[in-house]
This record gives sequence, structure tokens and C-alpha cells, in this order.
Amino acid sequence: MLRRILIESEGSEEITQLSRKDLFRLAAQKGILDKPEEWFVYHRARKETSHTYNEAKAEEVFNIACDFLPTANALINNLKAVND
Repeated sequence: MLRRILIESEGSEEITQLSRKDLFRLAAQKGILDKPEEWFVYHRARKETSHTYNEAKAEEVFNIACDFLPTANALINNLKAVND
């Protein structure tokens, strides 16, 4: 969704070349995300859960997921504002 929104405002050539971290950074510069570093953590946690079966890691990711909800809601509100 971020990539799609940024392509509309910045053009596809620049945006399609960005890494995920750079995409988060650009979204923060544009006021769509508040703290791109939080999104780095969320993305890492998501990747880790698909490749591990460790209970301690699952507990860590669960705690990160609990932090994710208000951040995701802020993103939704920012996207709504961008699209209005």
C-alpha cells in the first residue's frame, strides 16, 4: 500500500527501486509514517515468525505485534488524510 501511494506522488521509477527500509524512510519524510524504525522492527519480527518455532521468539514477536496495532492505526489515518 505504501509503495502504491508513493508511486502516485513520486513516480514509479524512483519508488520501485527502493528497498523496504528506504520505502519506510521516504514514507516518514512524506508524513505517512511517524517512525520508520518501528516499521523495521515489525518487518523483522514478521520475517522471523515464518522461519522459527522457538517459544521465546514467539513471545517476543507477540509483544511486538501488540505494539504494532496503534502504529498500524496511525498509518491508516495518515493514508486516509493523504487520499482525501
